[in-house]
Amino acid sequence: MKLDKKRVAIFVAAVLTVIFTIVALGIRKGKGADIPDKAENVSLNCKLENGMSDFAGVEKMDARVLKYMNYWHLNGTQLAVLRNDSLVFCKGYGICDSCSTPENPDSTLAMGPGNIMRVASVSKLITAVGIMKLQEEGRLRLDDQVFGPEGILCDSTYAIPEKRLKDYSKITVEHLLRHQAGFRRDPVFSALDVTKQLGLENPPTLGDYCGLVLNRTLRFAPGKSNSYSNFGYMLLTEIIERVSGEEYEEYIRKHVLEPCGCYDMHIANNYYEEKYPNESRYFVHEGDGKVVQEYNGSGRMVERCYGGNDINLLKGAGAWVCSAAELALLVASIDGKPGMEDILLPESVEEMLWCRRKEDYAIGWNETGNKGWIRTGTLAGTNAVIKYFPDGECWIFLSNTSTWKGPNHFRYTSQLFEKLRRDYSEKIPSRNLFEI
Repeated sequence: MKLDKKRVAIFVAAVLTVIFTIVALGIRKGKGADIPDKAENVSLNCKLENGMSDFAGVEKMDARVLKYMNYWHLNGTQLAVLRNDSLVFCKGYGICDSCSTPENPDSTLAMGPGNIMRVASVSKLITAVGIMKLQEEGRLRLDDQVFGPEGILCDSTYAIPEKRLKDYSKITVEHLLRHQAGFRRDPVFSALDVTKQLGLENPPTLGDYCGLVLNRTLRFAPGKSNSYSNFGYMLLTEIIERVSGEEYEEYIRKHVLEPCGCYDMHIANNYYEEKYPNESRYFVHEGDGKVVQEYNGSGRMVERCYGGNDINLLKGAGAWVCSAAELALLVASIDGKPGMEDILLPESVEEMLWCRRKEDYAIGWNETGNKGWIRTGTLAGTNAVIKYFPDGECWIFLSNTSTWKGPNHFRYTSQLFEKLRRDYSEKIPSRNLFEI
């Protein structure tokens, strides 16, 4: 009898364990069923390999890319091709990092499709999507006032002189998105000058930049013209934090990136020693401007891409790092095409692409229209181009090396896209590397 009781007790304990496990999983998966299990959040970057993009004749296409890199002295690049929301091609070329040692000074690490790089102003596209999500959630409107007592940014950091308040009160969230606010200055890449001008003891903060910019008259009435502004997108970063009640990166990660399947996108750090494990090294060409004074006023001379500017402070204006593959995932999730379910409503996608005038900026994009959509980004050591063609094919190019052409270099990459599409697009087989 004692033996039977013991067996019963063991059986009951086992049953209760199973029940508690099921209940626990139900609680975890029930109300928050839309949030993937952490164990399932494996980045696409961990799965992709260069060989997965091979096809008959790929050697000639690879040679064309390498020739382009050689001409522009690019150390490492990634090329991704999205077709009807399927990733049909994704490769890394050249060098990801130099891992030289005294014994082996020429040792390098090859660029792969899973490495991540700074994408500079392509970050603005990510920030714009975050704003559209907040509008869909009913937490703001694009015509909401930014400054003044009734504005989103209404505390002392964003104080406007009384004599200018009438003009600044006309600035809306949409004006910031479209670079139409009319700010007279965009000082975010002039940290040393601003430090000296304001008599600061530490590097400028966003608050310092606000004090400098918001005390000036506007260049034009909001909405009447365009003037590209990194400062405006830094303000949008703050707006996302104020409206959502979350840190910018956290909100974007939960509401934009993870719903797309992007798990390896981060806000950049300033120095090589702070880079992410699979992040590329950045390269600046030899010559004037490669070595500059550190942005923080230390007097130390640094390579421009590592301490020449406070990249981390840019956040939503230019600080995201990612791979071409995960960037393709994001684009496929906001393009309004049926191949992949979008994270935005159709009206939000249309609103981002619409422009009232030909010369206007779209929301998040540089250009949109019948000839396709373009988003570019350039920083010291960074070059990024997205070109979405009218036929549903999107080409994405990232480089860890800047060129003397600066922001204008995207035109040459766009020409490369045209030639590669003409000669190789039909040869790239239909497949979907998102589903590997």
